[in-house]
Amino acid sequence: MCSRDGAARQAFSLAELVISIGILILMLALAGQVFTITVRSTGQATALTETSQQLRMLEDTLRHDLRSVQPGQSLILIQGNPVNAYWTQSGKDSDIEGIGPSKGYGHVSDPEREDANGNLVAPRADILMIFTSRKGASYVNPSVTGRIQQVVYGHAELGEYVPNPDAGTTGAPPYIFDPDFATPAGVARSAFPVDLTTNYPSPTMVSQVPAAQWHLARRSVLLLPTTTTATTPGSGFLTWGDLTAPKKSGLGSDEILGGSKVYADVVEGFRFEDIVLRPYDPLSPPNWASEPQWFPPPVFGNTLDVPFAEWYRPYARSRLDLTPPPIYASRLGAYFLPNCASFKVEWSLDPKSPFVAGRLDGISEVFWIDPGDAGDDSRTSFKGPDPLYSLQARIEELDGKTDAASKKLAGTLRALLTESTQHADGSAYSLSDRFRGPAFPGTNPNWTQLAPGGTRPNLEIFTATRPGPSGSEPAPDDVWPGALRITVDVFDRERRLQRPIRHVMVIPVGG
Repeated sequence: MCSRDGAARQAFSLAELVISIGILILMLALAGQVFTITVRSTGQATALTETSQQLRMLEDTLRHDLRSVQPGQSLILIQGNPVNAYWTQSGKDSDIEGIGPSKGYGHVSDPEREDANGNLVAPRADILMIFTSRKGASYVNPSVTGRIQQVVYGHAELGEYVPNPDAGTTGAPPYIFDPDFATPAGVARSAFPVDLTTNYPSPTMVSQVPAAQWHLARRSVLLLPTTTTATTPGSGFLTWGDLTAPKKSGLGSDEILGGSKVYADVVEGFRFEDIVLRPYDPLSPPNWASEPQWFPPPVFGNTLDVPFAEWYRPYARSRLDLTPPPIYASRLGAYFLPNCASFKVEWSLDPKSPFVAGRLDGISEVFWIDPGDAGDDSRTSFKGPDPLYSLQARIEELDGKTDAASKKLAGTLRALLTESTQHADGSAYSLSDRFRGPAFPGTNPNWTQLAPGGTRPNLEIFTATRPGPSGSEPAPDDVWPGALRITVDVFDRERRLQRPIRHVMVIPVGG
């Protein structure tokens, strides 16, 4: 009896077993949750670390490039391009009614990328082009170095390298670039559909490629003053004279942008003095260019096969493959910042410039000018695109106040915005005239720097010099940026983060 009672006491009852198993299952579930959270947190930390390293490299490179950009010795082009695109593929897939990228689908709340009504703003695909005196080397032929570069930052057009049917013949590359290849569904992979009327990225056509799949590229072309090397295919060299013949495109040529014919990032015989500093134009006697945007023809050429009168509207991007063949994996313009969903460039006035002439002294505010401003229905004025809206909005805010200090500051800013100033090139115009375009009221109708009719005031160009009075020697461009504010939105490579990381850089020009 005792042994039986002892044996009974050593066994577990059914209730005890059920409770034990339940506790074990609960502990395993909790452990699984802890493990999942740990793995997710580790993955997010890794994503943040990787993306932060990429952003530090981008900012460091931008600072070095812009440090060697000086007034009177360089040239800056900013093209601001909002693109009607979905931020992610999941957002595109969930827009089953096809309402559109801004408000056609539900999304996680994202204040950094939403407007006042909770709709997603358009991602930006801006272009920044500079000539810098930063020393550089050819990627194709590293032994070749120089002290003048043309550097272009901007999203790459997506395309595909395909086998060259002429491969095997003398000088023929093994692959050629097909910028218009189609997906199996027959949809062109162009990330930035172009408005055929303005030749800019269309503000209405929807991009087929979500912004999370875009890639920011840095294209560098080394510019050598002399011609000393044979320009054979694959050598990395092109001759400037060969890029300016009929139907060629200067530094926007297909040889440079797409690498479809030669693999090149060096241009020899580039006359920097005659092309950039004091542009020479044989078509406009007395040989100083007379077009309002007088340098893009010799610099970019006819990049879109548009008429001569429209050459001052450059739109030139690197064309890159998502998975290039190994031979082209490190080619000119390779992906500098993968999964960069938005690249936005703004600029501020240099308070020391001859144009400002001390009018900002004592004003601690910085007004950022946005060439890609797309307008906003909630505005009280200038509802359409307005690069100068930050200044305009501040004036309107001050006008609503009654104290003397606010009224005085409003008058100062209004004068800076709208008062015509005599410039070194002999012309008179205001800040509004030059950067808003003739479609805005109160601007000089003779100022045609922007697109015809001012329909797309998204291109701002700062030249070393401008045509002088009555065709005389060029005069310095007395409007020059003091700093650039560059905003990027970057997704991590493995998409472990819910939202892209926003990084804002304020970088002095020439400082």
